[in-house]
Amino acid sequence: MRGAARRVVWAVMGVAMLGALQGCTFFALSGGGPLTREELGNWAGMGQWPPPEPRSLRRRVQRLKTIPVPAFRIFGGEYGYTEGPHWISTGVPDAWDVPLAPVHGYQVRGTCSLWLRLVPSQRAGHWLYSPLDEGQREFYAGETAWGMGLFIGDFLFSNTKAQAFDTMRCEHVAAQQLDVWLGWGIGSTRVRRVLPVDADGKAGLHALADPKKDVYDVRYDLRDGRTLLFGLLGWGRVNRRHYLQLLWIPIPLGKAAL
Repeated sequence: MRGAARRVVWAVMGVAMLGALQGCTFFALSGGGPLTREELGNWAGMGQWPPPEPRSLRRRVQRLKTIPVPAFRIFGGEYGYTEGPHWISTGVPDAWDVPLAPVHGYQVRGTCSLWLRLVPSQRAGHWLYSPLDEGQREFYAGETAWGMGLFIGDFLFSNTKAQAFDTMRCEHVAAQQLDVWLGWGIGSTRVRRVLPVDADGKAGLHALADPKKDVYDVRYDLRDGRTLLFGLLGWGRVNRRHYLQLLWIPIPLGKAAL
């Protein structure tokens, strides 16, 4: 039994190490950023969704506000938590992640059917980020996804895209996209993410909590990277710089065109 337990421990440690190595190590660098709103350009190729129609957005927001916190309703596809992310999320962008979380000082409510992950399918999610302190900005994120289903299939082939908006003015404030091909981390995995940055340099929707702050008054953090073999090889961009990654070592290539 002791030998079997030891093997289990080593296996868990090995998986954890591979998980830590997966992804772009150059994402830990600043890349000469953050960027101004004008410098974002096409938001790392994600573009900008058309803003939600105000009336339908208000109805969606009111519906999301009826979800209690905490909540984890598998059959209803409803989730609610404070700051988070919920235990269903790993806390890093992956095939099951809650988009743009965690959001410090906010409650997050969302609807996204867990059961659609049983089959290859197109899915949609809707998420509301409500401030714990009154008078602060509220955010809505729309999410679209396609995955192979069977739960583990999403970690083999999937595409997830989310974009966040200020619920009052319907202004675009953040975006995230994940593309998985031939296995999460093993094959080609691409992560793209744009978030506003607060005065302390921390990225997150909370950076725009003050409704008096215009979306053009803050700077934004842009990260776009693709990796193979748990990050053994990778390349991409962080803010103003391009990088190559070999053996998990980031190598700066030069400035990105703005």
